[in-house]
Amino acid sequence: PFANNGRNRHSTADSGCMRDLSPEQIERAGADFMLHCFRRQMNGEYHNIEWQLPSPLPALRTTEAKFQEEMEKFLQRNASNRLLLHIDEHRSMSTSSEFRR
Repeated sequence: PFANNGRNRHSTADSGCMRDLSPEQIERAGADFMLHCFRRQMNGEYHNIEWQLPSPLPALRTTEAKFQEEMEKFLQRNASNRLLLHIDEHRSMSTSSEFRR
């Protein structure tokens, strides 16, 4: 059975803290936010957990490695664990004409 989001909500980023970031920095911040959400979901913690923009921003490769490590831990924790990910990328998330087509 799926919760279908139900009460599984994550905090949003303060838009002011990302206003002066470059596109590359926004990508790094987004990856860190995804890792934050993943960790909360895997630990069953859904409410009142605020994400803060890290300073300094971690390198994208560092966050990717941490995400892979977290997934492996989750899958090894219990042989019956399964991982289903649904990731939305909306056209409004990118200025790229290729992405928006």
